Amino acid sequence: MPEGRMLTAKEVKQKYGDLLLSIPEVSGVGCPDGRFCVYVTDEKTMNLLKELLVKKIDGVTITFRVTGKFVAYSDKQKA
Repeated sequence: MPEGRMLTAKEVKQKYGDLLLSIPEVSGVGCPDGRFCVYVTDEKTMNLLKELLVKKIDGVTITFRVTGKFVAYSDKQKA
């Protein structure tokens, strides 16, 4: 990467996604609308991460979305 060039949201996802996903209440990372987003299971986790993390990673703003917990069902179960 050329010196001084800011990373794109996708590059930040590739560089830091696995690290963020190692946090138990982080349910995913993505780049909706070209923005870097961390998906968390609850508002408590979101607020804690907002306090602990910087607002930008390598120049890319971090956004958060609360998803709730994901549950897998078999074909015979109903949500």
